[in-house]
Amino acid sequence: MYEHSHLRNEQRLTAQATSDALTGLPNRLKLADVFERERAHALRNGTPLALVFIDIDHLKQINDRFGHDVGDHALAHFATVLAQRLRSNDLFCRLGGEEFAILLPGSTAAQAYAIADSLRERLAAAPLPVEGDALCMTLSAGVAGFGADGQSLHELMQAADRRTYAAKRARRNQVIARDDKPQATAQA
Repeated sequence: MYEHSHLRNEQRLTAQATSDALTGLPNRLKLADVFERERAHALRNGTPLALVFIDIDHLKQINDRFGHDVGDHALAHFATVLAQRLRSNDLFCRLGGEEFAILLPGSTAAQAYAIADSLRERLAAAPLPVEGDALCMTLSAGVAGFGADGQSLHELMQAADRRTYAAKRARRNQVIARDDKPQATAQA
């Protein structure tokens, strides 16, 4: 009985250490662990692997206007809406604040772009009910592909993060998969 209780407590503590309490999503620690396994699989089998870095647009304004309780509800809503559209083998994580990442095993950067853009559209189409109103939420995202953008989680995170902030600087509510300027900016 003691061993069973000890094992259950150890599993509970591990789950707490690798998940975000607010959204229930895995956290950065879990991402690092799963990335190493998926990286080894991608190298061994020559399969693609991609990472999407996501930042919720204007979360600070939601917090400032409606309070942190609504901001927390917005984070949970965001996590729920996006998680419904992902495959079971994708790893959707909350990194902290309004920053999230999705590890997409078996996906090229082009496929990851399509997935991220569909998530962007899905979020925009699923407003958060707040005080009798519908609050539209948007996201900015950057995509990085294993190999082309690096071999380590750190390198992929840097590339995807850089592209996310390029999306935010350009006009928000978009996904960028390459380092060249966004289409709208290039035409301007």
